[in-house]
Amino acid sequence: MPERETETVFLVEAGSSFELNCIRKWIEEHPRHSESDAKLVVIGDARDGGHKELKTLMDGGDISGDPWLQPLRVIWKPSEDVRHGKSFVNTWLATVFEKPGRFRQKLMGGSAPDRLRVAEGQGAFLSTVRERFDETWGSEGVRTTRLPEFVVRQAVIALDRAERSIRGARYKVARLLMGDVVSSPSFQRDLGALAGTLGRSLSEVETETKTYLDEMSARQTPVSLDIAMGLYRRACRSHHDGNIDYEPEELEQLRQWMEEGPVVLLVTHKSMLDTMAVSTVLFEHNIPVPLTFGGINLNTFGIGRLAANSGVIFLRRAFQDNDIYKATFRRYVDYLVEKRFSLMWALEGTRSRTGKLLPPRYGLMNYVVESIVRTKTHGLRFVPVSVTYDQITEVDDYVIEQ
Repeated sequence: MPERETETVFLVEAGSSFELNCIRKWIEEHPRHSESDAKLVVIGDARDGGHKELKTLMDGGDISGDPWLQPLRVIWKPSEDVRHGKSFVNTWLATVFEKPGRFRQKLMGGSAPDRLRVAEGQGAFLSTVRERFDETWGSEGVRTTRLPEFVVRQAVIALDRAERSIRGARYKVARLLMGDVVSSPSFQRDLGALAGTLGRSLSEVETETKTYLDEMSARQTPVSLDIAMGLYRRACRSHHDGNIDYEPEELEQLRQWMEEGPVVLLVTHKSMLDTMAVSTVLFEHNIPVPLTFGGINLNTFGIGRLAANSGVIFLRRAFQDNDIYKATFRRYVDYLVEKRFSLMWALEGTRSRTGKLLPPRYGLMNYVVESIVRTKTHGLRFVPVSVTYDQITEVDDYVIEQ
């Protein structure tokens, strides 16, 4: 909270009237927030233009001076059955409907109030946020008329951090994707040059870019992480011992590295369970699960949506002849590296199907290394991970394939 007397502007991310009422009640119950001159602005979601109401108020002079900006959000915790994948129906519903609808919100608010909580993001003075804007967007030539959009994005980032502190460190989710990637001035220049080379309009190239971005992007959400990790856990234990063996000292070393900065886990690939096992161990020890690169063939009905929402980046096997796709993927990797998200993929590119290691494929590594150089992002570690089995479950399938 501010150390001096000032106007407070609540930046509220609320998707329904019920959530908005919950936040209003929360403000009333916290005297330090109930200033008579406080204003409440519903920012919605920055990906859906939630900055428009704030821009209207700032342009109209309703918000002036140097107010304190305080982000607030309602978060919904999943039931234990959903978290551990015990109920198929509840799991399926939670996958399709990431946030409960208005009717379920009212029902849960009365029957399970412990699953509802107001998250309070780190606030800041408007002048402080304006300085950040000048240092980042402003330095790239973005006009100050987009300051409200930047304010909302900063508020959502602060709320994500607050939500992660409530749910646990494992819930470091990727958000604000479409706007951050497409609106980058340098990327816009690249798209303009590409449109000229291909003899197409910029709008056509942007539309195709957004299609590819929507296809490949990992839209991580806490509910989907809970569901996916519950299913991963069951898959790993279905044909193996209930406990996954690991080296405690090495896991703690990895935790320390991930607290210091992003890492890239390069996993051996002998089974479909490889990345599932690694993700399960990390999640159970409250360590953020890296975004995982996977083949586009996994993007099937039902499974694809859950996988994307739990951190899988769907990548086409071959795209060297598609300049727009390459440019989009390059910019997406830049975005992930700039935001310091940890990544994971199989260095061999495909399962060995023999139980032995295959020669590494350096395509993805080249993209990441080039991005590190291009974005001048330092401190990223590459960590090799070996996953071994007493018995590989797919061995019978390998024999049939041979």
